[in-house]
Amino acid sequence: MKHNLAELREALTDERTGVFRKDRVETVPATSCDTFLRALRRATEKTTGLLLVYYSGHAWLSTDGHELFLTAGNSDAGTDPGGRYLNAVSWQRDVCPLLRTRRTWTGLPGRRRRAKHIVVVLDCCYAGNALSGFDPGGASVSVLTAVQSRRMIPSGSGDECTPYTRKLVELLRNRDRDEPVTVAWLAGALFAAFQGVTTFSSGTTVGDRWCPQSRLSRDAHHVVLARGEEPQRGPSLRERAKERARVLARWCGRNVRRPAAVVPAAVALALAAVALVGFLRPLGGSADCPSPLELRLLADADARPAVQKVVDGFLDSGGNKDDDGCRSSGVTVYEAKSTDAVEFLRDGSTGGVAAQPDIWIPGATSTYRRAAAGGTGEAALELLGPVAYSPVVVAVPDVLSLSQAQRNAHPLAHILESLRKSNPHQTVLRADPEHTDAAQLATVTLYGEHPSTKPIADDELFDYEQDMAAELSPVPETSHALMCRLASDAGLESRAQVLIPEHVMVRFGLLSDDLGRPGCATATLGSHTALYPTDVPMLDHPFVHVTWRKADRDTGRREAAVRRLHEWFTGDRAQRILIADGYRGVGEDNRPAAPRGGSPVAESQTVPKPVLSAQEVTGEAVTRTLGQYREALGSGRVLYLLDSSSSMAGVWEGRGMAKHLLSQSLESLGRRDEYGIWSVASAARTRDIAAFGRHDREAARDALAKARTLERDADIGRALDDALELLAAPPEGDRPRLVVLITDGEDSADITGDERAALLERVGRERIPVVVVALQISGCADGGINRRIADRSRGRCLDFSGDRLRELRDEVARVGTGDAR
Repeated sequence: MKHNLAELREALTDERTGVFRKDRVETVPATSCDTFLRALRRATEKTTGLLLVYYSGHAWLSTDGHELFLTAGNSDAGTDPGGRYLNAVSWQRDVCPLLRTRRTWTGLPGRRRRAKHIVVVLDCCYAGNALSGFDPGGASVSVLTAVQSRRMIPSGSGDECTPYTRKLVELLRNRDRDEPVTVAWLAGALFAAFQGVTTFSSGTTVGDRWCPQSRLSRDAHHVVLARGEEPQRGPSLRERAKERARVLARWCGRNVRRPAAVVPAAVALALAAVALVGFLRPLGGSADCPSPLELRLLADADARPAVQKVVDGFLDSGGNKDDDGCRSSGVTVYEAKSTDAVEFLRDGSTGGVAAQPDIWIPGATSTYRRAAAGGTGEAALELLGPVAYSPVVVAVPDVLSLSQAQRNAHPLAHILESLRKSNPHQTVLRADPEHTDAAQLATVTLYGEHPSTKPIADDELFDYEQDMAAELSPVPETSHALMCRLASDAGLESRAQVLIPEHVMVRFGLLSDDLGRPGCATATLGSHTALYPTDVPMLDHPFVHVTWRKADRDTGRREAAVRRLHEWFTGDRAQRILIADGYRGVGEDNRPAAPRGGSPVAESQTVPKPVLSAQEVTGEAVTRTLGQYREALGSGRVLYLLDSSSSMAGVWEGRGMAKHLLSQSLESLGRRDEYGIWSVASAARTRDIAAFGRHDREAARDALAKARTLERDADIGRALDDALELLAAPPEGDRPRLVVLITDGEDSADITGDERAALLERVGRERIPVVVVALQISGCADGGINRRIADRSRGRCLDFSGDRLRELRDEVARVGTGDAR
């Protein structure tokens, strides 16, 4: 990592744009964890203004996949019984205490920590785990991570900087930027720089986006890490110095401080792990800006990109500035699965929601109603009205023939039946109805759970759901992801009719990436005709003010900030942003407005009258729909193969371990489902923990709790053969089936040669999905047996690179009939 350190140091100390003095940069070899922590502790005690900490190198996760460890020169893989590394630097237990206390005693006699602002940059695998549960304890701390949680990233060629640091250095040098680089701007620019970069193109270890993450302090918009390239203002050095001080004071919003830096470096295995620490001292300037109030905005996954654009416009608007020109509030936008958001706001169940929001913009008012219906959570929800509309359409590829009669407005059932008759080889697809509200409303109509809808016959509904499951497994989470999946399969792309929001279809039809066309867009995806069902409710994107009963800090300021943001969303400038992104604006009486100038939606694309809105759909109708969706393919058949060999002892018990993952996934199975749990720890096939059949969930859990590892090896290949044989035998009919293999991978690696070829041929032939839960780091590496089994069977491989518990629950839920949320 020597290139990372050299390039970053040069960027930070650049004569024109740097804010660190070269004579205050010191390199300290961190040959051990103690050396690394002593250097960091010493820097925190000396810092007077800004403290910058940069780390690049190897990182590990505890065996439960949660705690982040940074390696030093003497780090090794030894762990304690809880799966934590004994000789590595724990982010949570070692580093965070040094960052957390704000301008208070360090614990050492006569010393105070004087850092006013702390910025941490982590360029390592699993860096995003640092943000999970991070509590700065009142300190002004911003954390920028190279990648999201549980993801690995490439280490680079060794001849240049790693990809993340290369982009970081490029942005700090800001040759084309006249304004200073603030921490907030840098975080956003780094995130944007990796949009469209996936595991395929970047070398990360799982097949999804590479997303740098951040957790910003309230004053991150004012903390400067690099100066802008300023024009010459005359021959006078004094005048140039005054102008530079004025510009810096304006952007810093506080007394500009002159930095110094300490850089401890460490070698971890064959790579360098380096940390850079710097602080700024007073130079003079103007009055301080108060720290802006930070708001959190939770958005529907399909709507998040547009919501972010509106928020970006708000942050620098006059409506977000006080009389001194300082920002009044910052806004963090994030997303969550629709059912997780409802559970979190209704009952307080954390699920997949990152933090408590101040504002919630779901796709539909019906989702708000589900969250507001009773519950035991601490959230109070206030509905302030819609901010944008988007009809759900049937997007038909132009390569398929459509008659004029088919282009007219009809109920969804009529449209689908007509399309099936005219194009018998077509297929109908939609995203996961548990994840986004657009797919949810389409499913409400499919299942006839609203008085204005015409239900589809049960046998036809079964056919639709079976076709969707056969074409796409797992079901894409968002409408955007659905379209991108189609782009990877030209045959499916040209015959798939997709139920998606109009604004998503419109964006894929734009002529240029500069206008917002997604990077995965193709000519076929960009050439669709929209059919407007008369009975699919229109998305209305309500603005919901969320307050928390036990969180009364800054109540008045927070209330005012939320109201200002709501006024912005419903104002003309924000409405123009949304309309340009393919949405329909809010018209009189809060009803949807017709397309207008600046909209990529053609004026001829009119919504049938009367408009059926999500405001007319009850929460109960959606809940019933989700329950029926779970049962649409009938009861499921799931067989768990639990590796019980002696090597599993270290990952057997505890949160995130083998038995915990299996036990929690049983929530996705109902009383009508058949399932079994096999212990795999012998060449003599398997033994039952719970025999295959229908079970009381708690009885199955009790049996699992008594299971123990055995001093034997596991014959994983034979166990898979037996499982496939059982599930393939009649009378399986058309019922969904799934094999779940939970293993540490030690015995799977022994499947080689002819045995491996025969096993892969069998799992591919049976077409029974196999989900492999790998309990070791990189357990789903490309080319490995776990990944190949999952891919060949059209299943999934889950390892530390993702949230295994949530993902396993979701996979089992696709087969089982457990309670819908």
